[in-house]
Amino acid sequence: MTKYSFLCPNGSLFDQQYFVCDFWFNVDCSQAESQYSLNEIVAAEREKNIGVVSEEDVLGENPDD
Repeated sequence: MTKYSFLCPNGSLFDQQYFVCDFWFNVDCSQAESQYSLNEIVAAEREKNIGVVSEEDVLGENPDD
């Protein structure tokens, strides 16, 4: 599994619900812990799709065009 680290720009915080940096006044940090399970959902989806390659990835174009 790959780890991606980053810093949010000044004046913003990481919004655990949407996985984005947002202005500090839009983020309710008291809710972050209750949203940690969202990480498990993303991890499960990633695990399910490991090794899955679409036809578009192989051909480099949309096969229906």
